Amino acid sequence: MPLGGRRLILPTPILSEVVVEVDGRRARALFRVEGDGTAGDVHVGYVGGEELALTLGAGGWEPAGGVFLPRLQSLLATLERQRAAAAARDAVTLAGLALDPGSVKPAGLTADPVPLRAYFIRVEGDRATVSEVDGPTEKPITRRMELQRGKDGWRFASGLL
Repeated sequence: MPLGGRRLILPTPILSEVVVEVDGRRARALFRVEGDGTAGDVHVGYVGGEELALTLGAGGWEPAGGVFLPRLQSLLATLERQRAAAAARDAVTLAGLALDPGSVKPAGLTADPVPLRAYFIRVEGDRATVSEVDGPTEKPITRRMELQRGKDGWRFASGLL
């Protein structure tokens, strides 16, 4: 799973509360995932509910589209877009990532980007809480973000900037 060109590796995820509904050659799996891993030099901790569409292929059941953790993957893609837009001071893209686009003010785009160190992510249904840790090792900065998932993807309810 890419994260800014880096592959996300969760070496020993724990799956629990697994429910599978089969309908012919299609199935839907609901489950909870807990895991810690890395994406390059970024630590990623994750606890969340996932819903996975499966199709029956020649080799057995496969995730539709090849995506095993679709909620986590789409959330990480949104976080990547937010970091890139903030680094570029792109108010238009940031407004598109906000539940309330009017809350994004160009004056809030003055901070220089700092290296990302870790994401700690919790997903419950269509809501996510993300703690982002960045900055130097001796003085880390932790920022909390709340996101909500809708038909068109994840949007920031708070913590966009």
